[in-house]
Amino acid sequence: MASNDDPLFLSNPLGDLDDLIRRAQTMGAGRLLILAGAPPVCRIDKVLSPPLFPKPLHFNQTLALATALLDLVQLKKLDEEGSVEIDYFIGEVVARINVFFGDASHNFVVFLNDK
Repeated sequence: MASNDDPLFLSNPLGDLDDLIRRAQTMGAGRLLILAGAPPVCRIDKVLSPPLFPKPLHFNQTLALATALLDLVQLKKLDEEGSVEIDYFIGEVVARINVFFGDASHNFVVFLNDK
């Protein structure tokens, strides 16, 4: 995962995403929120956790993640419809990711293992 001095998602977008999802899963989260303008947070039993990263995300960080995560067909759908959902697997961790465009940025809600 990126260090506190390095921005998330710019050098290793999918590796950083995997790390955040694993941390959220370990914490028992049902949702992981990755929103431009805020640090990533989890929702655990309807309560937001403390941030998983100390700095708010910039629009270029969420753009880098969207570009790495989605294929060309999915990116086109996102552009045309404003959102797209995909399945994402990391070993035993199953996630459903909703990518949406809002407030001039790409944003993500990661739903973990039917929680």
